[in-house]
Amino acid sequence: MESPPVHGRGGCQHNSLGEALVRQEKLTEAITYFYKAVELNPNYDKPYGNLVTVLAQQGKLDEAVKYYHIALQLNPTIQIL
Repeated sequence: MESPPVHGRGGCQHNSLGEALVRQEKLTEAITYFYKAVELNPNYDKPYGNLVTVLAQQGKLDEAVKYYHIALQLNPTIQIL
């Protein structure tokens, strides 16, 4: 699934839209936006943390661990729920 275009830089808006979708329990759609956010800005830690949470909720633990390590590398104090 491809995320619709969102204007703005750095992936922040994609991350925010993904978070809104998580609150609506639309996890698969949210993941699409988090992936786009990290594509737009690979140094933005927050969408990596969000990917960890959502992927773990879906039972995709290997992938969640991969993004957990990236998130920690970018921000050693990141809080992942």
